[in-house]
Amino acid sequence: MVTRADLRRSRIDPRQPRFRAMLDGLQANILKAGGRDHAVYLCFRVRPGMADRARRWIRDFATRRMTSAREQLAEAAAHRRRKAAGRPIVNFFLSAKGYRALGARLELPGDPRFRAGMKRARARLKDPPPAAWEHGYRGDVHAAILLNDARAARLARQAERVRRELGGFATVLTVERGRVWRDARHEPIEHFGYVDGRSQPLFLKPDIDKEKKREGIGPRRWGSPTRSKASAPARSPSDGSRTAPRWR
Repeated sequence: MVTRADLRRSRIDPRQPRFRAMLDGLQANILKAGGRDHAVYLCFRVRPGMADRARRWIRDFATRRMTSAREQLAEAAAHRRRKAAGRPIVNFFLSAKGYRALGARLELPGDPRFRAGMKRARARLKDPPPAAWEHGYRGDVHAAILLNDARAARLARQAERVRRELGGFATVLTVERGRVWRDARHEPIEHFGYVDGRSQPLFLKPDIDKEKKREGIGPRRWGSPTRSKASAPARSPSDGSRTAPRWR
């Protein structure tokens, strides 16, 4: 049974029982995009003296509400067969400072860049000084929650519920909302017009096999972004095909 996989080798076949434990222990939205048109990100900071309460809430949230990679793939297969509406996809992300704030013998990942955080990588990332960032990201960000759903109204209700629960032990720093833009062919596109997701690495055997038939994969063929024939819609402050906050 596989509990860990070298993603550089790829070709993970979710239909094989030996990958089940690994897919159960991995969050959705990592091996494959979630495929939902609406998203909400909530970033928060645990208040002093609230670490115990925060750990209890996170444990319950991770156990009962987070989506595993296997659940995501099973729902995608059901949608292809029956066009069944999928459940929301829920992710939880913890920064290095979040690990430290929660304490209680949590094992902090060893990657020195993760431990240092993105603010210290400002020169390498060519970011402006944190004082010039949007207000919610200037200080310490301990964690973020990503909610994805095909139904905007249901997503809004879930996001409000999570925001209220976080208020019991944390300060919610920012709430970002996004939606997928699509062109005339119903392809998801970036805000600058390119088809979204074409540069993503493929880890799953069914996706690799599909891409071989669609575009071809080989040492002499590099997947170039496909320009959408439709121009991108006008940008608004609350819309975007993705949000990539630098909050670690």
